[in-house]
Amino acid sequence: MSTQPKKSPLVVLVIDANSKQGATLDWKDIFSRAQQRRVDLAEKKANDETVAAVDYYNNNGLSDEDFFRLSAKYDLSVHQANWNDICITSYPDNPKGRRACIHIRARANPLNESQKRNRTVNPQLILIRALPYGLTNRWDHRNQLLGLIHSGIPCVNSAMSVWLNELERPFVYSGLKKIQDRLGPDAFPLINQYYYSSWSEMGFVPGPYPQVVKIAHMDAGMGKMKVNTEEEMKDLGTVVGIHGDYSTSENFLNGLYDLRIQKIGHRVRVFKRTGMSWKTNMDSLTIEEIDLQPRYLSWVEEASKMNGVEMDICTVDALVCEDGREYILEANGCSSGVPYLTEEQDYLSMADLCFQRLVDNYLEKDFNTEKERDFETATELAKLRNVVEELQIQVRSIEGGSNTYNTRLENMRLQFRQKTKKNFIMFGLLAVVGISLNWYLSGYFTSK
Repeated sequence: MSTQPKKSPLVVLVIDANSKQGATLDWKDIFSRAQQRRVDLAEKKANDETVAAVDYYNNNGLSDEDFFRLSAKYDLSVHQANWNDICITSYPDNPKGRRACIHIRARANPLNESQKRNRTVNPQLILIRALPYGLTNRWDHRNQLLGLIHSGIPCVNSAMSVWLNELERPFVYSGLKKIQDRLGPDAFPLINQYYYSSWSEMGFVPGPYPQVVKIAHMDAGMGKMKVNTEEEMKDLGTVVGIHGDYSTSENFLNGLYDLRIQKIGHRVRVFKRTGMSWKTNMDSLTIEEIDLQPRYLSWVEEASKMNGVEMDICTVDALVCEDGREYILEANGCSSGVPYLTEEQDYLSMADLCFQRLVDNYLEKDFNTEKERDFETATELAKLRNVVEELQIQVRSIEGGSNTYNTRLENMRLQFRQKTKKNFIMFGLLAVVGISLNWYLSGYFTSK
């Protein structure tokens, strides 16, 4: 009776948000549905090219061949935790390739059986869906992020991109400003932003009022306020000074609606959001998907590579004003929310993106290792063939030398025979002469 070969484990850890949405989102179930969808669609794509093309777009280019090769060789295990649930120890020189040990505490409200207990995992991939730096000092888990950077574990988005492109507002604006300097303000219309390292400088605003002031690193509309006058700005500065945070300000623009340009892998979508107030990202009344324009694609593609670190998941927020002008406000990464219109598709696309990263980092590595082994074997065989050829040449040389020796010996024998024959003839002639001379002399003396 044949048995199935034992699969190697592949562990994926999803670091999600400590919120109601994050608490009710079971990533283990999402990955399971994504795998089942691949199996179901594989049967339909065989005879329907339209389904095949759409599926390639929806699944970030992950081919059926790679997916089934990955499923056949590895057994996928998905774990889920918040930043405050994990502790990280990095061992980059571990002989078994386990770059980090991540200890996960049991959840108070577990979504599945594995979350009911404390556990330690050695993940091969981490999907980051929340920032480690929040509203208060109690939600500061940057040490865990530094552990991921130290270990070098593949992440979506990469741990380095989270550090450089998502944690602090000045990093983000600096990256976007470099893009504008390179492409020009027409191709990349970034809004002007001012920075204040201290609350005491907040009264010196070069732009007109109203101003939109953003405190420190806060996102999702938090720590953001519309300031109408210089007096209000000074009053706000006295509040900011309590905690010593930096702040930024931008000219207030009266927009009709804003745009959310979303990139997950190579899949890009654009959503139009209209809200009840100027904070359209917090109180959107309507959300609709609109056509992707070339300029929007360029914006998000450029933003996803800012500061020299690429982001797999990236969103760009832009404001459309009453006069039709568009302004890029900011860019976000792994913590970007998804609209309810495409929520299911977007989460499955993230799972497919993780499958593709597993293929890139492990399946292709194994394939390349096999090719290297084949190359080494072929090299050894070539060396053996060269050795055999050299031995054959030596044998032929020896055989050639033996033939030469035999030829010389035969020639010597022939010469010896010829000389012997010649000597024998000479000896015979001498004997005849001697006998004749003896006979002649004997008769001569007798006659005397």
